Amino acid sequence: MRRLTYFIVICAALYGGYWFIGANRVEAGVRAALVELEAEGWDAEAEVNTRGFPSRFDTTLSDVSFAVPGDQWGYEAPFVQALALSYRPNNVIIVLPDEQRLRFPGDTGTLTADRLRASATVQPNLALAFDNLTAEGEMLTYTSDRNWTLLITKLITAARLQPDTNASYDVYAKLDDITLPEGTGAITTMLADADVRLQDPLDRTTVEVIVEQIVVNAVQVTWDNVVLTGRGQLDVDASGLPTGQIGLEIENWQAILPRLVDAGVIDRNFSDQALTMGSLFAAGQDKMVLPLKFENGYSSLGPLPLGPAPRLHFTR
Repeated sequence: MRRLTYFIVICAALYGGYWFIGANRVEAGVRAALVELEAEGWDAEAEVNTRGFPSRFDTTLSDVSFAVPGDQWGYEAPFVQALALSYRPNNVIIVLPDEQRLRFPGDTGTLTADRLRASATVQPNLALAFDNLTAEGEMLTYTSDRNWTLLITKLITAARLQPDTNASYDVYAKLDDITLPEGTGAITTMLADADVRLQDPLDRTTVEVIVEQIVVNAVQVTWDNVVLTGRGQLDVDASGLPTGQIGLEIENWQAILPRLVDAGVIDRNFSDQALTMGSLFAAGQDKMVLPLKFENGYSSLGPLPLGPAPRLHFTR
């Protein structure tokens, strides 16, 4: 009996030591990441604390404030939590607060949500290679400081490593019941489903993300009685420029013009010309078929030039 007691005490001491070492490493890793961001020119501030002994690593970042170099993008929140079981630390749940402040080029505002969280899993290896991510939100409301509001009733995004690959990922996003600023109607569904192949796996050492190919399996936008669908493939060269096209079909395309005018995308004085041009593209039909093309560093929608194509190489 005494030996069993000693054995239990020793196991408890070893497990306690494991927890405290693990908790200290988690906190040290987060603080090191904040210091690294500061060294790269970010404004990165947060208080870090890990609790949950003995069965969890619950790390809370309090008074969070991030701003990327140039100060055009920023994020502020009272807290961000990363929750993991101590015996499965490679599977993390991220919990975000009900209210956050966002800043991006052209606008600053407040995002509120009834529920906003994500779960992510990395592979149990030294590189901590990305395995999967799922993020969900309900009743997301963005209120701009410029006095306009956008509501998304439900959001789900997901990405996962494809089986038998090390750098190809399934990517999916779906937004339901989007209430746009007044006068521009409501979008019932926005959906995107794609396969993305990268040059190298995503892991803790990743500094540069180099996209090699994007296969768009499905795109769908339902905006009242206007329905846009699309699919296609883009191959990306060594400089990050895409080549290929996404075929788009727009049903009841005429109905979208007054909404684009109300949204300020199209000038009201140009709407009649846009309707005439659209009739030519659609050959007088209610369905318009247009290719979104990327070629020689430029993009176009049908015969309309859109300007330089985006470069699909991203550096941290």
